[in-house]
Amino acid sequence: MSPAARVADRLLIGEVERVNITPPGQSFMARIDTGAAGTSIHASNIVTFERDGRDWVRFQIIHPSMPAAMIIERPLARTVLIKRAGSETRERRLVVKMTVSLGALSEQIDVSLSERATMTYPVLIGRNFLRNLAIVDVSQRLIAQ
Repeated sequence: MSPAARVADRLLIGEVERVNITPPGQSFMARIDTGAAGTSIHASNIVTFERDGRDWVRFQIIHPSMPAAMIIERPLARTVLIKRAGSETRERRLVVKMTVSLGALSEQIDVSLSERATMTYPVLIGRNFLRNLAIVDVSQRLIAQ
C-alpha cells in the first residue's frame, strides 16, 4: 500500500470519499463540500427526549449492509440554523457528536441530522472536519488512504 498523498502536511482527498461514522460504526460514501460549514448525515425519525436531566436525540440511520434501520441515541450537542445553498429558507437541525474517520484522519465532531434521502450521498463532510487537516482536489474521487 502506498502512503497517502499529502500536501503541506495535509491529507489530499477527492470530492467524494468513503468515511466511517461511529456510531453506527459503518462506512458511507460522502460528498466533500468546502462550502458547507458543518458535516451532516442522513437520519430519519428524529426525536428529542430527556435522559438524566439532559436533552438527547434518538434517530435512525439506514445502511445497505444492515437488514433494518439502526436506532441510535446520542446526547444533543446543540441546534443549528442551516441555510441551504440557492434558497432563502432556513432549517433548524439537531447536532450530535460522532466520530468521523477518513483515511488516516479521525475526529469527533459535531454532525447535524438531516433528511438527505433525495441527495446522492448520505453524508456531507464540511469544513468543521476538513479545516487544517485536508486539501480537496475536486478532480479526484476516492483517493484518501
